Amino acid sequence: MLAVTELYHNAHAADATMNSELEKVKGVYKGSAIRAIVENLAAYELSALDMRTALKRISDAIFAAAHHGELSEWIDDIDLSLRALRLATSPYIEKGGKYWKLQVYPMAEGEAHPPHGHHNLASFLCVLDGKVMVREYDRVEMVGKKRIKLRFRGERIIGPGEAMITPSETEGNIHWFGSLTPSATCINFNARGYFSETFFASGKNGRRYCDPLSTIAPDGTVIANVISRKKAKLKFENSPIESHQLSFAA
Repeated sequence: MLAVTELYHNAHAADATMNSELEKVKGVYKGSAIRAIVENLAAYELSALDMRTALKRISDAIFAAAHHGELSEWIDDIDLSLRALRLATSPYIEKGGKYWKLQVYPMAEGEAHPPHGHHNLASFLCVLDGKVMVREYDRVEMVGKKRIKLRFRGERIIGPGEAMITPSETEGNIHWFGSLTPSATCINFNARGYFSETFFASGKNGRRYCDPLSTIAPDGTVIANVISRKKAKLKFENSPIESHQLSFAA
């Protein structure tokens, strides 16, 4: 509880503040990982941790909680047709305020979450069971209103205990992932409103989709078309990621 203690100067005040914050959390899950969420986000706000480290610690905590059976009620025999199952959230204060959400993503083999990014949102996808392929891109700049310049970070397979972390407005903030096994159970965590500077000057919440399947230049950059949610789902949602071959310039 280092960050909270620093803020309130003594352990007693820190305990009282932490308990107050924990009582505000909404949702069905009230286990040990909730404390890790509140503590590490507080540490980030105090500049005691960078966002990547904060998210990694939260991811490790939720995986440990799942390993010890805290999530069994919701993840055992989960319906793969569910898009997401919400476990816990912070109280929603006001538009533009800080807000976090913890949820389960069940995925069937061959199902993919199309290439997308977010506005003012840090997140991670932690695998609890199965294997997931991920492709990640950094956001570089907009090219007009309908195209976006990206830099390809790579593709990899992550398994239980591993996570895809999006710690900033640019780093990895276009990503694309899908199950490689008959099923995969993942935890998604996102924290909205924690960045003072954003890629877009303003914007609504929710995913922003693009099609990054253009030729990747020698410096790793690629120009992607901004597309609608409907077009993204039609092209990418029901096909394995590996079926969409990448093209690299000679």
